Amino acid sequence: MAKTIKAVVLGLLLTFVTFHVAPSIATAQPVRGGTLTVGLIAEPAILDSCSGAWNSAPFAGNILGSILETDENMKFAPGLAESWSVDPVNKTYTFNLRKGVKWHDGKPFTAEDVKFTFETFLPTYHIFGKYLKDSKVDIVGDTKVIVKPGTWAPAIQMGRFASGDWGIYPKHLLEGGDFIKSDFRKALVGTGPFKFKEWVRGSHITLERNPDYWKPNMPYVDRIIFKFIRDPSIMLASLATGDIDFSFRGIPYEAYGGMEKNPKLNVIVNYRPNYKVFIVNNTKSPIMSNVLVRQALAHAVDRKDIASKATSGMCRPSDRFFAPEVLPDNPNIKVYEYNPKKAEELLDKAGYPRKAGGTRFTLQLIGRLGEADEEKAGDLFRDYMKAVGVEVSIKRSDFNTVLQQSANYQFDVMTFKRYLSAHFTYTQHHSSFIRQGVVLVNISQYNNAKVDQFYDRWIESSTEEEQNKALLGAETIMTEELPELPLFDVSWMYVWNKRVQNSFVPARNYLQSEPLDAIYVK
Repeated sequence: MAKTIKAVVLGLLLTFVTFHVAPSIATAQPVRGGTLTVGLIAEPAILDSCSGAWNSAPFAGNILGSILETDENMKFAPGLAESWSVDPVNKTYTFNLRKGVKWHDGKPFTAEDVKFTFETFLPTYHIFGKYLKDSKVDIVGDTKVIVKPGTWAPAIQMGRFASGDWGIYPKHLLEGGDFIKSDFRKALVGTGPFKFKEWVRGSHITLERNPDYWKPNMPYVDRIIFKFIRDPSIMLASLATGDIDFSFRGIPYEAYGGMEKNPKLNVIVNYRPNYKVFIVNNTKSPIMSNVLVRQALAHAVDRKDIASKATSGMCRPSDRFFAPEVLPDNPNIKVYEYNPKKAEELLDKAGYPRKAGGTRFTLQLIGRLGEADEEKAGDLFRDYMKAVGVEVSIKRSDFNTVLQQSANYQFDVMTFKRYLSAHFTYTQHHSSFIRQGVVLVNISQYNNAKVDQFYDRWIESSTEEEQNKALLGAETIMTEELPELPLFDVSWMYVWNKRVQNSFVPARNYLQSEPLDAIYVK
């Protein structure tokens, strides 16, 4: 079969090993043309970013344009807005829009699209649309917009403006329609570097170069083909043979050594972006609603052992809800040392003694297929639970199914890898995000008024010091009550074929939303 130019080598060094970033190898002048083939472990249900699902983000990030972007140093950069300013006194954002930008269907991009997106579309449909509720957008002239959010939250909103999350949507195609039922979600039209071409279910999605993209001469490749490869062994073989050029998820950690030795692959290793693997506790399920049970389970697991075995020693164990890169050390958190005896004492105290057969109760754990570290962590969690008299029944499904199960609270515990930004962590714990049927928000159904108050204070704080103090306060309480059980921080293996130039470590908020406009092949 014909091989396309590709392969992203993601590599992580063994625990106790210093991570390195393999430099990209670029020729003096980018080369136009060719195909980039990306391996994805899960086929999306939709392509837009409103759901927040990681396997939709690669498409939204390449098709839609955002008002701002983020550079490789995580600094805000121009996007569909050439320049911008923030007015904390009047609580407004001003964006000066680019001229001459076109939608993929040839219609002109205008200030009306920005007004529609921030006033109507995102507040209605996006999982983080709460941050734009009751927003007002004034249009000044043809290319200036002044956004006044209903709630002033610059620490959240600026990051969203500069991410693939809050892409700008076409008013002329969506106004007055039912977006949820529309075909638009499966065939996006945007202003980004690539245009939707085709979706062959169960096989691949193809994007083609946008010849009218506002960045001169970009993107460089003619097309991107996203292949759906759920089997890790097939993913590895495809990287090794060059059938795919890039992969960033679903690669077993134990494969690192072999990939690093492959002269055709470029391995980039990094903890960015910050993710963590948790056991999510459904705090409203009959058994897990008891905080003593949640604390007992925390004492029953050896995080160091789980991190070592689930990731071949390549990830660091963690007791925290945040990563050290996101929030300073917290001396006040409750740390649960591995202590099976203490776990059994707490389970007895909670009213769950061992029965005649030695079992106290049974929990159902749900998890997704295709994430080797999550699967191994779930298996190890089950083994540790069995040692203290708790049976764990594991049910694994494709990611879309698991998302719906979790959104409808159809689980006791769940293995879950999630992003650790302050704004995303907030949506997992603030009671206002308990929304049955909505994916990726407070699936633990956690409700604590003091935690809500800390998060509310964080939203309103204007300095980093004040924001950190509020987040540390929330984290301290959560380590006592454990809506989630932290296991380990995730280091990522980015695997690129060396024919791919300008390989990178993602800077945007979501690992998979990084646009591939600067990539080229030789």
